[in-house]
Amino acid sequence: MTRLENDLRAEYEKLVAHVDKMKETITQMNTTDVVLLIDKLRSLEKKVGLVYTLFRASVYSLVTAAAQQQQEEEEADFRGGNNEFDDRDGNTKVRNEENNPFNTNRHAF
Repeated sequence: MTRLENDLRAEYEKLVAHVDKMKETITQMNTTDVVLLIDKLRSLEKKVGLVYTLFRASVYSLVTAAAQQQQEEEEADFRGGNNEFDDRDGNTKVRNEENNPFNTNRHAF
């Protein structure tokens, strides 16, 4: 064999050794590391689900509290004699006292 053939053969042997080492590393990762990673991801998924549920509950609580506060303000305006209110478009309107459900001075005929 010539020197070039011997060098080429030595490089191929190194390549085979590296490929075998990669194969062993990948096999080890697939048997042990993936199982641990899957367990950690399951735990993380449960925690994220809990945080998401708590977040949704908090947002719902804030939205309902704001709606309740707005409703209480509107009722106070009715009771307080303030006949003006802003509709959803931001336009100021005058309430009709006859249709006011909180009007205690209405006469039922």
